[in-house]
Amino acid sequence: MSEPTDRRSLLGTLGGAVAVAGLSQEAHAALRLSDPLSPPDTTFNIKSFGAAGDGRTDDTAALQAALDAMQRDGHRSFYLPPGQYCISRPLKVPRGLTSAEFRGASGYDGVRGPINFGLSTSLKWIGPDAPGSPMVRFDQSSGIRWAGISLDCSYKAGFGLQFMSSDGSTGSVKNIVENCSIHYAARDGIIVGERGTPTAGPGKRQFFGNVFRNLTFFGCRTAAIHVNEWNADQQLFDTVMVYLDDGTPPRKSDNAFWFDHGGQWSMLINCQAGGLTVDPTVPSSGFMIRNQASDSTTGGAFGLTVINAWQEGAGGLYYGVTSTNDNKGFTFIGCASFTSGSGVPSVFIDKGTSTRIGYTFVGCSLASDIKIATPAVRRGDIVLLNCSFSPGKGLLNVSGGRTIDGVYTLGGVGNGVLVIPSTTDTLFCTLKAPVSRVQIAGAARAGDRITAVITQDKAGHHAINWSATGDFAPRPAIPQPDPAPGASTSYTFVSNGSTYILVSCVGGG
Repeated sequence: MSEPTDRRSLLGTLGGAVAVAGLSQEAHAALRLSDPLSPPDTTFNIKSFGAAGDGRTDDTAALQAALDAMQRDGHRSFYLPPGQYCISRPLKVPRGLTSAEFRGASGYDGVRGPINFGLSTSLKWIGPDAPGSPMVRFDQSSGIRWAGISLDCSYKAGFGLQFMSSDGSTGSVKNIVENCSIHYAARDGIIVGERGTPTAGPGKRQFFGNVFRNLTFFGCRTAAIHVNEWNADQQLFDTVMVYLDDGTPPRKSDNAFWFDHGGQWSMLINCQAGGLTVDPTVPSSGFMIRNQASDSTTGGAFGLTVINAWQEGAGGLYYGVTSTNDNKGFTFIGCASFTSGSGVPSVFIDKGTSTRIGYTFVGCSLASDIKIATPAVRRGDIVLLNCSFSPGKGLLNVSGGRTIDGVYTLGGVGNGVLVIPSTTDTLFCTLKAPVSRVQIAGAARAGDRITAVITQDKAGHHAINWSATGDFAPRPAIPQPDPAPGASTSYTFVSNGSTYILVSCVGGG
């Protein structure tokens, strides 16, 4: 017996139990309407407008007629039964539509993800090449829910969904896109705002509070989700999976998330990106998160929080160029980056002003470097807690043409060298081998203070040769770390402008 039949049988049995319990017919009817396979009576069903949904017939006219009737007739629920609905030109949702639902029968297209009771609903582009057009456009639409309707852009439509505003005052806020997949966009799977530089300046219109959850993207050329409005803040991305094009041959996919203009205080939770493409002509390509504008301005996702992100492939986890005077910090918690590209960092940071922006990494596993490409990042701007790097990788400071020599990790010293980055206030390091030399990266400034908490691994008895470089003054003498397995020793140094002088040692031998 098929799964849908099982579910209907269960509902029939449950309905009988309701009747036995003596509930009213109205209560029984309400129960039937909760069945996701049976749309409520108030729902607009696209079939009533003549749509075929057979994967061959051009259903553009029927779909657009139904959309136009939503605003005219006051309906706020739009249902697409299982099927593939072909369209040859963009569908335009009535301008200013609010508090409306667009619902299909399945969360995925029946190929790339789990199928909801064996059913699927999707739109497929059969029109000409239209790289500047979306399949579905929402204009000044707020409170919209798009659920269970997948989109196939066929490498021709520029975008799957677009939330935009045709004037400079009213935006599009608090929309939800969930439980669907978007494939093969010539540009972006979903775009919030306009293509190119926004015509409205900061503060002119709002695009905040949008939610994107349980989504899967394949082969979207520029980005899966592109945020391109100044006030598109507080976006939530929950369980969004982005993968390289699986066509033959595969087509390039630059980024998973692109914060072009806007995106402050946004959050990514449990998102994943795999196999994105590193394009030598696009320095930021291949990264899961790109926080960089397409024009001469900067990326706008200040205050971004990323939790449990998983990135693998040729690119990296985060690429950020932030040179405005905004000082909202960035937080990465429990993220993993399995970068495989030659010379590609897991994280790239470039900040071109004196305004201090904090970057905090907690419990992250990074296969490549955190590359700091700006002299504006200063001591204490980077915080790493319980993070690990692949052997030979770590913080790489190339600002001002300087490169840190030496190989180290914050999880343990490699090749006998410990390099303390110029951005560090407090360094936590586990010794896995003797240290032949310790060096400070970057020029010393009088008054700079560094605390190094050194912990022995389970074997213990690893020594440090503090005198191998001229970074540390010989007096007072620097004690060896406590040799006991698992023991920790805390050293604090202060710079006099040329060398670092020991001012405190707790737990040393």
